[in-house]
Amino acid sequence: MTALDYNRTRTTLVVGLKNLEDQRIWNRFFDSYWKLIYHAAIQAGLKDADAQEVVQETVISVTKNIKDFDYDRSKGSFKGWLMKTTKWKIMDQFRKIQKKNTRECSESSEFLENLSTELPEVEKYWENNWQQELLQSALVKVKEQVKPIYYQVYDMLIRKEMKPKEVSSALGIKTDQVYLAKHRVAEALKEIIDEMNSGWQ
Repeated sequence: MTALDYNRTRTTLVVGLKNLEDQRIWNRFFDSYWKLIYHAAIQAGLKDADAQEVVQETVISVTKNIKDFDYDRSKGSFKGWLMKTTKWKIMDQFRKIQKKNTRECSESSEFLENLSTELPEVEKYWENNWQQELLQSALVKVKEQVKPIYYQVYDMLIRKEMKPKEVSSALGIKTDQVYLAKHRVAEALKEIIDEMNSGWQ
């Protein structure tokens, strides 16, 4: 791949989001990031329902503002832009909670008074879990793409930490098939993660 091709790949995904009619791109965006946004909201102190609303409001905000996002690394990454959008929506959600019921939300009110607009815990979570969240999203996609037996082999080797011979015996397949399956899944996983990282960071 030439430098020109690589740069084109890096911008294609973000440019794709600017086309609100491209459901495939938007589905990929949502599948890749909703858990990261949700867990960041939980980390900030929101409950499940409020964190879910943060996800919805963040996605809505992205649809409204993506047209103004300029993919220029010198001005900041999409990753950073999305994090800032998420933090704003988390703050908005705390304000909604406070406004809805001041008495019942006295704890949230006190939290807001002491809350830094920087939300450092969200930034820390975002940085520390970015790759892990993308990995989990990528695994879901890989599972849909490869043969079920291949994914089963990979899961037994990586998540269950079984040895190749143990997997071979458990599934009734040859050891070389175990290695082949692991290789195929690893290749597919790397391709998806590279696409995510190159397109969004």
